[in-house]
Amino acid sequence: MMILLLIFTLLILQFIFFSGTKYEKKMLLIPTVFLFLFGGLRKGIGGYDYYVYEYFYNLPKNQNPYGYEIGFVKLRNFCHILGLNYNGFLMILSFIFIFILYYLFIEYSEQPTLCLLIYFSLFYFWQNFTILRNFIAIILFWIGIKYILEDNFIKYIIFCIVAFLFHKSAIIIFPMYFLLKLKPKKKIIILSFLGAGVLTLFSSLIFYIKSDLFGLTERILRYSNIKESGNIGEYLEILILNIILYKVIFKEKKITLEKKDIIFCNMSFFSLIIFTIFFRYAIVLRFLEYFRLGIVIVIPYLIFKIKNENYRYLTVFILILYLFYRLYNGIYDYGLINYKTWIF
Repeated sequence: MMILLLIFTLLILQFIFFSGTKYEKKMLLIPTVFLFLFGGLRKGIGGYDYYVYEYFYNLPKNQNPYGYEIGFVKLRNFCHILGLNYNGFLMILSFIFIFILYYLFIEYSEQPTLCLLIYFSLFYFWQNFTILRNFIAIILFWIGIKYILEDNFIKYIIFCIVAFLFHKSAIIIFPMYFLLKLKPKKKIIILSFLGAGVLTLFSSLIFYIKSDLFGLTERILRYSNIKESGNIGEYLEILILNIILYKVIFKEKKITLEKKDIIFCNMSFFSLIIFTIFFRYAIVLRFLEYFRLGIVIVIPYLIFKIKNENYRYLTVFILILYLFYRLYNGIYDYGLINYKTWIF
């Protein structure tokens, strides 16, 4: 637990003293390395999925009793060829995950330290420790955003196909090449949200989809018995964020949204739409994970739209208190209070 509080404190100090300076990118490597090691050296942390993936990883080549996607099977086989055990496999994934996140925050935000602080406090444990196959697909999608910005449809679709080979939920990202480019309009935003509220009444219909073409039928039937609903607190977070976001966008007519801004604002809004429609079925909310990056990028974007410095500092202070609260809960929710490592 102390190492996590140390990382949290380090990120805050770096945000205060190095944010916006020429040293920020290099200094951000320090907590990034800590997060890589913390995730890569863990033992028994990651809930039930940790042990399921461990069992799967230790199976002989090409054995796949869980029906995992071919990309994940081939990745396991390749790591076997390299002589890596399960701990080494997790180490490699942790390295890939956290350093790609470092690159994405540097590339897409003017406040990468604050982005990493937000991500670490809200999503790091769930995405990096638990939903491994899903997160490989998510990371591929996030890299592919570059090709939406560059209007390179072919390269984007290649990333989508590879992502789909790791997790079938990636089917949702194929149309995002077009949808994420749409400029936000007040009427469409309001009608979409109201429509999502209506669609939540029929959200159970997703479990009746028949699609043997993509091998989705068996997976959907397996998940149909999981009736856990979404977290109301998390839903309110996304709802409030989007209300503030679009109030700022539509009220401040002088704001010119760049192509990058439009994409991440849309990602934040799609998070709200998905959560609204499928609130009753937490298992379907895996689709929401593809759009978390929008939330992480949008929060600093909004904070630094506050012109009054005193209000901005107050907002940052309140945000940090809330992030500490979420981090503290996450430590207990994911059993990190009893963190163990495989090196000793």
